[in-house]
Amino acid sequence: MMRQFRSILPKGHVHSPYGATEVLPVSSVSDDQILEFAQGKTENGAGTCVGRLLPGVEARILPLSEEALTAEALQRPLPAGEIGEIVVTGPSVTKAYDRLPEETRLSKIQQGERTWHRIGDLGYFDADGLLWFCGRKVERVVTEEAVYYTDCCEGVVNPHPKVLRTALIGYEKGGKRVPALVIEPKSGAYPKSGAEREALLSEARAMAAACPVTAGIETFFIHRSFPVDVRHNAKIHRLTLAKEFSR
Repeated sequence: MMRQFRSILPKGHVHSPYGATEVLPVSSVSDDQILEFAQGKTENGAGTCVGRLLPGVEARILPLSEEALTAEALQRPLPAGEIGEIVVTGPSVTKAYDRLPEETRLSKIQQGERTWHRIGDLGYFDADGLLWFCGRKVERVVTEEAVYYTDCCEGVVNPHPKVLRTALIGYEKGGKRVPALVIEPKSGAYPKSGAEREALLSEARAMAAACPVTAGIETFFIHRSFPVDVRHNAKIHRLTLAKEFSR
């Protein structure tokens, strides 16, 4: 989309914000940062660059945890380059969920008068202070051998000319949980024969095998149209998709 906008905004720039309903905006990334710097890294498994934090916003990367956190956890952030849970504070952060005390307990960290929000996203800061998004915490795929993150893995195969988007899912195979990539072809590119189907899958496997982040993914599927959320009509319901292939 950013590349398309350049054709109608030759003297302008497009910026994309990052954040959550509970704290927005957090950061912003421009088209030149994406197209001239981050895109190549995304295609090599780095995740999605969401830019620099905006004035007044502070974020930290904490070790993954399913438990409620106290302010003490904020004193042990992960170093640059290490993937963890993104937590944010700033002028727009909400203090609590209405009449949902347990959700508030698990999602908020109170540090004196400041409230931090656990977005539920995973990511990291690079050496230059740019924030990178690696996917939702609940959608990561944990196996006996490794942990796979949605945006890191999907970015490797998405550049295929016939692929609209991909989705990382956890798949039960031979009694083991393995990572799998599901491909949604572009309009008009859905395989019309078994040979075309195998060709697309073979090319996707080759792209994945060439990148260390996705080299361990051997299971691939094709899906005509991904299930998405009703609010945005864009966010992939990866957990729903996983159930479809686990039937």
